[in-house]
Amino acid sequence: MYRSLETITKKRILDKPYKKMKKTILLFTLLVLIKNSNVYSQNFWQPISDPSFGASTSAMIVAKNGNIVANASGWFRYSSNNGSTWNLSTGSNSNTSVHKLIVTANGDIYGNADRLIKSTDNGISWSDISSFRFSNSITDFAINSNGYIFAVMNGIIFKSIDHGSSWDTLSKAFIYPAAISIAISSDNIMFIGTNPWGSGGKIYRSTDNGVNWTSMAGSTFSSTSITLIEINNNNDKSLK
Repeated sequence: MYRSLETITKKRILDKPYKKMKKTILLFTLLVLIKNSNVYSQNFWQPISDPSFGASTSAMIVAKNGNIVANASGWFRYSSNNGSTWNLSTGSNSNTSVHKLIVTANGDIYGNADRLIKSTDNGISWSDISSFRFSNSITDFAINSNGYIFAVMNGIIFKSIDHGSSWDTLSKAFIYPAAISIAISSDNIMFIGTNPWGSGGKIYRSTDNGVNWTSMAGSTFSSTSITLIEINNNNDKSLK
């Protein structure tokens, strides 16, 4: 496991305090910085300790307080010192394998299994958000700005408006093509990635919390399943 560091070295040039030479000095300084400066940056990766202790890490995220939270070998662990050491999480669901973690605006962390589990203390402890259980593991899930949770399971999209206590099936079930990934932008536009078994994955878009969906033009990828959709802070969409 690695983290990215950046080292910047700058060469400083001091201006002489002569007013009549101000423009000349500024121009000279600029030329020196362009031609002879040793200003540079280095990006490299540095190893940190492994939260999985030699096994696999299935999900990882940074909590609101800076803790690194990981699900490794089915156990939750957290690090409060940038990955130098790891602590085993506690709670009724600290031993639960998940494949995705989400941090909400208030700092709660959600993870997916055959139900959704949550940590309200930056990954230190975990518990169920409700007693509801899905028949299979949740493939993917997302949470919009209103706190509505959308989960994908067996090609079907489920919606909860009460923090996971109860769920409804959306009218467009996506049994064929099957929904396998989901993402929601900051302005609550939803995107679904599909796996239509050989004819190419597509992306569908909804602006009304999943009531209606439209296929996005040019979003068919031959013989490719859309297994992950990511949205950055500028709402640019990345497909994987």
